[in-house]
Amino acid sequence: MFLNFLIYSTFILFSLGQMGRISFLGQQINGYAYEVVMFFALIYLFIKYLFRPVIQSIKRLYIVYLFLLFIFLSFLFDLRLYSFQQNLISFLYQVRLWFYFIFSIYLYYGLKKKSSLKKTLNISFFIFIVLTVISSGIQYIFYPDLRNLIYSGWDPHLFRMFGVFFDTSVAGAIYGMIFLFLFLKDDFIKNKYVRFFLISLFFIFIFLTYSRSLYLVFIITLALVFLKARQYKQLIFLPLVVLIAIMLLPKTFGEGVNLTRTFSIDTRLGDYQTAIKIWQKKPIIGYGYNRIRYIKEGLNLLGSDYQETHAGASFHSSFLIILVTSGIVGLIIFIASIIQLSQISSMRYIFLLFLGLLSMADNIILQPMVLFLFLIFLLISHRQSF
Repeated sequence: MFLNFLIYSTFILFSLGQMGRISFLGQQINGYAYEVVMFFALIYLFIKYLFRPVIQSIKRLYIVYLFLLFIFLSFLFDLRLYSFQQNLISFLYQVRLWFYFIFSIYLYYGLKKKSSLKKTLNISFFIFIVLTVISSGIQYIFYPDLRNLIYSGWDPHLFRMFGVFFDTSVAGAIYGMIFLFLFLKDDFIKNKYVRFFLISLFFIFIFLTYSRSLYLVFIITLALVFLKARQYKQLIFLPLVVLIAIMLLPKTFGEGVNLTRTFSIDTRLGDYQTAIKIWQKKPIIGYGYNRIRYIKEGLNLLGSDYQETHAGASFHSSFLIILVTSGIVGLIIFIASIIQLSQISSMRYIFLLFLGLLSMADNIILQPMVLFLFLIFLLISHRQSF
């Protein structure tokens, strides 16, 4: 009963998105309200199962454990070059990775031991879907302008759907994952009309983000889904449906809704070049996860507001973040861990493909809310044991 309450509470708080954000030290340390409840749920599960979930998962997911161990060791290598506060803040980034992964391992073990917990997880996720639909609709209609939060480090999105996530890339990744989940797992919602309605809504939401990288990755992912299922008619009509959706998009004011804009492309290319130049100075094991903010500061790559900007501690690619912070060795292990996860089931492969491609254009798969939701999808759609 208590664990059910914690799971429901986690998803309700998760539905708050960035409104549930808790920040310290000029937004250098950020947490979320749902993570507090996750922590108590993990403590509860640990007391109940001790180390058994970890022991059973090591053999199946040993590369993932190896990656988490490697980023810790690479972090220790340059420990003396940074202040205590810088090391603490950087270390908390990898603590979150460990925390999310271990939480999913324990929750999965709990699902195996108590089948009724699966129903709680499904209901909680459905509540999240409904709340996301409501909050995203309200945002797009009544709060289409995010320019008043520029001072807090957010991008000035205008007339785009970003929901409670305050970022079109993150929102788009979440909308895309929900769409794919509902589209592929046809037994999650028994009522076919409700399922079709929700799939249609999230299809619309994806295009209202005006994110071109999301459009491209979404099309590629769906095309591969249709190919794998040998649904050739759907594959043929996919480009036509996407074209019609783009043509029907509201033509509102602002560079952000201009699908032919080049500013964001130039910005990303410059960001990629910066990341590669930084990586070349420490190509093997990197600088330690995640010291990017302090590396940029040392190279005078940040403005006076570097502590507030959300881009200060990252690059426009999750893979480049791993490359810079853990070197080529860390990147190889990271990719290997993704491949290992993708082999668990075909449905997880689709999610990893979608997020992996998106993460080439932006920091997606390492973003906390995306990572949490991805791990939850793995639990709900599991077919093989860890």
